Amino acid sequence: MTKKIDKSVHFIGIGGIGMSALARVCLEQGYRVSGSTLSGEESLLTFLEKMGAKLYQGHDASYISKDVDYVVVSSSIQPKNVELLEAKKLNKTILHRSQFLDYLISGYKVIAVSGTHGKTTTTALIGHMLDVAGIDPLIITGGIMPLYQSNVRQGKGPWAVIEADESDGTFLNLSRVDIAIVTNVEPEHMEFYGTEENLFSFFSRFLLKASQKRILGNLGSFCDFFVKQNESSLNITYGTQGSVSCKNVSPFLEGTKFDVMLTGPCPVLWEELKLKLRGIHNVYNALAAVSVAQALEIKASDVYKAFSTFESVRRRLTYTGSAQGVHVLDDYAHHPTEVKAVLEALRCHYPKQKIFVIFQPHRYTRLQYLMEGFAESFSNADEVMVLPVYSAGEHPVEGINSKTLLEKIQKFHDKAYIFSEWSLSLPDLCDHIARFSTQEDIIVCCGAGDITKLAYALPEALERVLTGVKTTVNASLVWR
Repeated sequence: MTKKIDKSVHFIGIGGIGMSALARVCLEQGYRVSGSTLSGEESLLTFLEKMGAKLYQGHDASYISKDVDYVVVSSSIQPKNVELLEAKKLNKTILHRSQFLDYLISGYKVIAVSGTHGKTTTTALIGHMLDVAGIDPLIITGGIMPLYQSNVRQGKGPWAVIEADESDGTFLNLSRVDIAIVTNVEPEHMEFYGTEENLFSFFSRFLLKASQKRILGNLGSFCDFFVKQNESSLNITYGTQGSVSCKNVSPFLEGTKFDVMLTGPCPVLWEELKLKLRGIHNVYNALAAVSVAQALEIKASDVYKAFSTFESVRRRLTYTGSAQGVHVLDDYAHHPTEVKAVLEALRCHYPKQKIFVIFQPHRYTRLQYLMEGFAESFSNADEVMVLPVYSAGEHPVEGINSKTLLEKIQKFHDKAYIFSEWSLSLPDLCDHIARFSTQEDIIVCCGAGDITKLAYALPEALERVLTGVKTTVNASLVWR
């Protein structure tokens, strides 16, 4: 039975993936919880309500009641938010999400995962591995874990596995880190960091917080930069070379299999680990988990079992349905490296199928900084369909838009097109795909915005179009 704590916490923006996770941890620990939101994952919000959270739609000063002890905000909450202003007026204790996370995990040993790409999957995989090993961890991620149907797994063991969000530098608010992991570092969130030097500085400071192990993916220049400046027995590197490396990587029906080489005085080879995830980028995520297994002396048999039973975090090549044998996937990829990795993974597994990618750029500042990279990231797609920029609250930047991106993509790709907002252009998208697709072709919707809604609306809408021009699909042709 949950122990009641006589404290009340109000979350401004409780529908956010990170805020909803903290709200659930609070409820599990016995706090009284309330929160306001404009949007959010419906299943998570419904679960929070069932657990006892009081939820409000929209923002209003009256939601900050006199009995609220803590008010939690994320960086997306504007200074003039009426609830935030009321909380200040009433002298409430106001904490940033990262500060409150640090408070909630203060009794745990902490494995913190950060990096430009792969941190959500890596966090979930490490957490699942500890669960399989009987360690009973607390897991807090920035995505929905199908195995737990949540972005949180409440554990009673000594370890917490958390995703450390680097987007605004607040991952440095973590006061205790036992094992720090940086999957990779590339230019991202440069509206905050400004320069690569500053970006590297923040990640270095994060790693130096670790008291037990510092685990680094050795893809890119950051790993070399950090290791040269901070040589230590605490460092573990992983990737194509390093302390933990992979070889013999190949696809199989359900995912990817590979061997792992562990260096040291007595090198060890782990043969044919099977991961139900596609793509070399996910093998690197798995190597981070192997590095943790080495640090915590987790048995190889538990690692094998964890990898073979792990299910991908939602919105990572998530299957949403099929229409007459044309399969639709949803993916969070919103950076050139991520888009390229997703398409490489699909091409490796499905070399003969036609791949349609529908891309929704996310944030004007990101598109401005990474425009050239995006233009070159679609080489493994047969057709590219670009939607308008999802602003995520940003103001437009002159000359930075989907039309400009399309023009640059067309320098590298002869089948690239632009469409209006997906909710308005869904019939046109379906008509276009219907004309050029055949059974077993793949459509992947990429982006961090509301394109996920398109990924779930598309199968039914496309089915209605395709049934008028194609015969019934062979029942044996299913998504694998």
